[in-house]
Amino acid sequence: MPRAALQQPSRRGALCRSALGSRSTTAAAGSPSAGGGGRGKSTSGGGGSTSGSGSGGGGGGSSGGGGALTPVPAQRLDLPIDLRTARHFVNLTNGIEALPVLHQLGLPYSFVRIQSTACEQQNLEALVSELDANLLVSLALGHCCLVYDCGSRAREGTPRALWYGLEFVRYCLSRSWLKQSVPVQLRGHNAAREFEGHVRKFKQSTSRRLAYYARYLPPGGLPYGVRLHGVFRPTGRDEDTAFFVRTLHDHQLPYELSYTPLEPSLVPSLVGPSLREALAPLAAGPGPGRGHGRGDGQGQVPGPGPGAPPGLDLSQGEAVLREHGFRVFRRGLTNAEFAAAGGPPPLAE
Repeated sequence: MPRAALQQPSRRGALCRSALGSRSTTAAAGSPSAGGGGRGKSTSGGGGSTSGSGSGGGGGGSSGGGGALTPVPAQRLDLPIDLRTARHFVNLTNGIEALPVLHQLGLPYSFVRIQSTACEQQNLEALVSELDANLLVSLALGHCCLVYDCGSRAREGTPRALWYGLEFVRYCLSRSWLKQSVPVQLRGHNAAREFEGHVRKFKQSTSRRLAYYARYLPPGGLPYGVRLHGVFRPTGRDEDTAFFVRTLHDHQLPYELSYTPLEPSLVPSLVGPSLREALAPLAAGPGPGRGHGRGDGQGQVPGPGPGAPPGLDLSQGEAVLREHGFRVFRRGLTNAEFAAAGGPPPLAE
């Protein structure tokens, strides 16, 4: 058969595909969901969609996830935050400032360490590798997990560990557990391609560690996705080591140690002069709240406070936190998807 005859169907198919592509492009431009709910065209490298797209990027398989990723439905909003059923995690170090509020409300909590320096240095695999098992199990079971931290750099006090670190954690877990891509909006920038590049470079041991927790997913999966949010407020105590150590001791020293003054000889001689100076006030004796801590260092720590004040509805979590100056960093949907779903406006950055 002549070569020209063999090529003819290919040219006809190309024309048909071109026509279909132009119609779909026109329809997407006129669609109400084009700003946030549409499915963007992913690159072969697993990159993201356009910044207004609901698919948020992250396609393609790798050692970190494998298989094609499914875009998260654009019309899905997270459930309201109920402080009674949420899992609370205090991010060391600045998150310690939230301890008085958590104790006042009688909320149990655990500790995590998500370092902003890991975000700044783009050492994101180390950030994921250091995630606490309590946090990962709680997320896999579908609990709403709140990470408390306080920042000083941004005007609103949004710590980098939350607006960047938690967003990367959500991306990794959604990819590994649910095989879903999620919108990644960082200060108006679609960072899906950037995040995907980091995930594809993970060591196999890191990917396996994340995948391990997928066995604990509920039978119906996670219909609301990975429910991970940050809780934050500004702080004027950044790098005030003495304040954070004193606050932690006031709320977490075991009872039998809470009235025992710190012997100066117990302060390690190897620490730097700045840390010795920060610890010096603690040697004078117990602080004003000392002796009320009930920390056992394992799992959720029961809050010893009197509980929520009368008439305070802990099921309205965001309202309660606002009363104490905290805001919820609720992400996982693009701005357009929030508007399309009728949800509250996201935080301005």
